[in-house]
Amino acid sequence: TSNPKGMCCLSVEGDRAVLVCPGMQQGVFLLVSYPNTFGEEYAADEESFARERTIIVAAHESPLAAMCTDFNGMLLATASCKGTIIRVFDTAGGTQLQEL
Repeated sequence: TSNPKGMCCLSVEGDRAVLVCPGMQQGVFLLVSYPNTFGEEYAADEESFARERTIIVAAHESPLAAMCTDFNGMLLATASCKGTIIRVFDTAGGTQLQEL
């Protein structure tokens, strides 16, 4: 779907940077997280190479109307156009923690 309001969230505090934007389908968000060390030189050991992580989550049946991360990017709150439910997600795995 389109993003006419230009909704996105960015948090660079803590041990990772978190970017969230609406996904391609209605009610879905795309969450991309990078370690704050992303892009720095690493040893040849593949295990030590930090990578980004992308998660796609179906948050609502209706289009997203609002979303916001907390200061350190650990939590994401979303609301749909219906405006009846706010859902809170853990950004580390995309799991829903609370429904208000």
